[in-house]
Amino acid sequence: MRNFKDLRVWNESMSIVRRTLAICQELPSQLRYNVTEQIIRSAISIPSNISEGCSRSAKALVNYLRIALGSSYELETQLLLLASLSPQHLEQLEMIGSELNRLQRRLLKFISSLKEFQESA
Repeated sequence: MRNFKDLRVWNESMSIVRRTLAICQELPSQLRYNVTEQIIRSAISIPSNISEGCSRSAKALVNYLRIALGSSYELETQLLLLASLSPQHLEQLEMIGSELNRLQRRLLKFISSLKEFQESA
């Protein structure tokens, strides 16, 4: 359907994954083993679903974008929890949170524009 690597939402989500992975590697070992697995899964799920959706119909893409959006909210929750457990990373986590909120708005707008396109076709 479209080249996912050209999509802004995919590129921004990849940046969020890289930044999230970097923070997870900096965590003390106890936190790293207890919380990072799910955080990493949620982060990776966002660009993965965007790219997979791009190989499908526009209707299916909307569904994959919704899954990516859900993963972004899951990641946001996990990062808020991590901020409470690792206050020394608060500033970095807040920056990722801001990027994540911007990505969520873009995903919602992208979903809305695809739905409008489908309705007009």
